Amino acid sequence: MRQGLYESLINGQIRAELNRLTDVEVHAEGLDDADSPHILSRYVAQLLEQHLEGVRSPIERLRLVNQLERGIEKSLPLQPSVR
Repeated sequence: MRQGLYESLINGQIRAELNRLTDVEVHAEGLDDADSPHILSRYVAQLLEQHLEGVRSPIERLRLVNQLERGIEKSLPLQPSVR
């Protein structure tokens, strides 16, 4: 297998680093519709964990998670599963 990033989401940081490299080929594919909820939620969970590690107070962590949950519920009302 050739060297590279496999099964990685290309976020803003990775995109910027790829743009700085001039001697590489970039082959990117979109997410499969069936897999995207799992892949994207896993990415958001990792991102959230990294940010919460920087918050010292357990009470502040909970406040931030509750705030995030309210924002998600407001922006994306829960839809019945199609499965």
